[in-house]
Amino acid sequence: NVVNNLGAYITAGYTYDNRYVLSMSARTDASNRFGQDTRQKFNPVWAGGIRWNVYNEKWMDKVDWISNLSVKASFGYQRNLASNFSPYLIARPSTSTATATIFDQNTAEYLLYISNLPYTNLRWEKNTTINLGASMVLFKNRVLATVEYYQKIGKDIITYLTVPEEYGIETMPVNGGSMNNHGIELGASFVPVRTKDFTWSVGFTMSKNFNEITKTANAQSLTWKTATSGYLYHAGYPVSGFWAFDYQGVNAATGYPMINLGIKGSDSLNDPTTYMKYMGKMDPDLVSGVSMLFRYKKLTMST
Repeated sequence: NVVNNLGAYITAGYTYDNRYVLSMSARTDASNRFGQDTRQKFNPVWAGGIRWNVYNEKWMDKVDWISNLSVKASFGYQRNLASNFSPYLIARPSTSTATATIFDQNTAEYLLYISNLPYTNLRWEKNTTINLGASMVLFKNRVLATVEYYQKIGKDIITYLTVPEEYGIETMPVNGGSMNNHGIELGASFVPVRTKDFTWSVGFTMSKNFNEITKTANAQSLTWKTATSGYLYHAGYPVSGFWAFDYQGVNAATGYPMINLGIKGSDSLNDPTTYMKYMGKMDPDLVSGVSMLFRYKKLTMST
């Protein structure tokens, strides 16, 4: 299970008149996780970003209530390595001292136990990321506001595929998943009190994330229990989406609950979503927080 990596990278940056900033980076990696497949040994990734310091423009000199203002954008292409899989067959001797587990009873040959099957066709997981943002400081550094938008598209995500039992295993890892993520993050802070010895600052953060599975393998235990737990990964729905039985009320004659089990698909034996109702996702719609910082001389306390 030794992972060997070899990499090289280069970075470059340029700033013009303290107003326009350009940065770029590139990296290539090689790994023994892909055996003899030379097409997957090296991992070329790259990223670039630009920043415009609007506050340093000459026409901003007359705006005295803005202390700083900038906008930025970046784009990157990354890959991830699944180091828990190997392209080689790994066998080990028995860890028990019992003779029956060390020698074959018929041939008297040493027994070996498979600890890792070879997966020679796995590729890097690919991610494309876009970030857009802006920040503003107002009223002599008393108010700070930031906004950022991000989008991350993942392809060739390693998932598990159900295979025939003749393989000797139930599932195998494949590059069979794809997912889209995008969201927005807002931040604000202000300083209500600032004196020579005392400072009180308050910060607010809020973020909202959207994700959607666009492709997945079929190796899950697809039962109604999986669908209600939030761990059923279904294309076209969020990662934490969950389903419930379509409750229609109580039968007035018998007192039993009425459940609509009408089939909405063709594979009800393997897909419980065909007779269940989508209810939403486990993750919250919004994530927010409030923080405070108090400073008295050299003593600082934060919440």
